[in-house]
Amino acid sequence: MADHFADPSAYLRELWSDGDRKRNGRIEAVKSMYIETERDEILKSHLERLARNAALRVDQSMPNAADNRAPGKALVIMGPSGAGKTRLVQRTFRNSPYFPNYGVADARSPLLSIQAPAPCTLLQIALRILEKLGYPIERDLRENKAWLRVRQQFRLHGILFLHIDDIQHVLHALSEDEIQKVRDTLKDIMLLDWPVQLILSGIPDLMPFVRKDRQLRRRSRFMYLSKLSAAEHAEFLGEAVEAYAATAGLKVAIDEDAMLVPRLLHAGQYEMGISLEILGEAVEAALDRDGKTLKLVDFQNAYADRNLMPDDQNIFFATPGTRSTPRSSARRMSRKTRPRRRSRPTKRRAGASREAAPPYRSARRRRDAGELHVAPGRPPWIAGPRILPGHEHHLPEGRRRRA
Repeated sequence: MADHFADPSAYLRELWSDGDRKRNGRIEAVKSMYIETERDEILKSHLERLARNAALRVDQSMPNAADNRAPGKALVIMGPSGAGKTRLVQRTFRNSPYFPNYGVADARSPLLSIQAPAPCTLLQIALRILEKLGYPIERDLRENKAWLRVRQQFRLHGILFLHIDDIQHVLHALSEDEIQKVRDTLKDIMLLDWPVQLILSGIPDLMPFVRKDRQLRRRSRFMYLSKLSAAEHAEFLGEAVEAYAATAGLKVAIDEDAMLVPRLLHAGQYEMGISLEILGEAVEAALDRDGKTLKLVDFQNAYADRNLMPDDQNIFFATPGTRSTPRSSARRMSRKTRPRRRSRPTKRRAGASREAAPPYRSARRRRDAGELHVAPGRPPWIAGPRILPGHEHHLPEGRRRRA
């Protein structure tokens, strides 16, 4: 029974044939691939500074001790959904010498990583931390006592770094007072007698959460995962296609005229994570098809399965050289199919002449020509921007000036 729970999917592999095991092994190798980019080096440098701060002393005249450590700082990692944040962060954590035993079961590590709960209240964050540390959760545990247990467990387990993923969940369905309580608690974690370095990751909605608090913003450093561009990342994505195909034992059978890399960038919304996901799914479709070649039809099927797009809106079906996207295609189709609205002729009063209407004249010109009368006591900006003497008190504070 214990072996069954240690590997709950073992019975699924027992159903595989020899051919299935070979093919699924190649798929597993492809999906576990990771190609390093400049993002990895940038994140490593940020984590190195964070680890250095965790080892600095407050008082250089005193020896290194738990109560002689510098206050913590925060690293905020932001990027759109599909940018590859989670995989980048988790892989860097596992390979960093600053976080030994990270990801190893029943092993002590100075880094604790949690997923922000939803709904993300202050109490729920504390309970998620205690659960990850193996602390038995008491029934009806109050918020203040829960965070007291968290600080005690940090000291007991030697936690120096805390990573919270998708921390932007705190912005959903919480009042501004509750959100500020979360900010204050995170600052306490960094500043109390057992300082902890924070690593916060999420989508760009996370920025207001940090920047609205001056102290939290001052102690934070930021890293943003920007979108890919054809000029800078076309070569990287082309090499990724070759590497994925070689790992799967496939031969790339796609002509250069097919413009695979620009299509893949567009299909992936210029996000690294989504683009590589589509590439991996296309390789999987090729292994299911014949297991020998990687063709454009594999990308067509992978994109169609992800987006439920018909062929005329599939980016990998579009004619090379055209700017066909699902949204633009839908707009073109709607223009062709919707009926044109006929303009209605304007009604003319009986006896009115057909002469052209006089040109439009602004209120200021009519006022200067004496055609516009401003009644006493009326705000002067109704008649134009010029301020008449004696009417300055009608203007808002920011618009008052000398006549």
